[in-house]
Amino acid sequence: MKVFSLIFVELDRFVKPLDECVGLTEKWCYALKYVGKLHGLPEGLRIQAFERLFAACEIARFSRDKKLQYEKDMITE
Repeated sequence: MKVFSLIFVELDRFVKPLDECVGLTEKWCYALKYVGKLHGLPEGLRIQAFERLFAACEIARFSRDKKLQYEKDMITE
């Protein structure tokens, strides 16, 4: 039998600035809380996992028409 652990985080209570985040858990909390407010990927989050998160969020912000065009372009690549 596999065991799964779940951790629930109240992001509203997470108040550390990025430069005080130690470890990946705190950096994930920071990234998830502020991904919609950041205009680019901060230096402290420049690893592949966060690059993929920011890329996915960028696509999620596309308008309906732009998202359809993006999906069409991905299929034809």
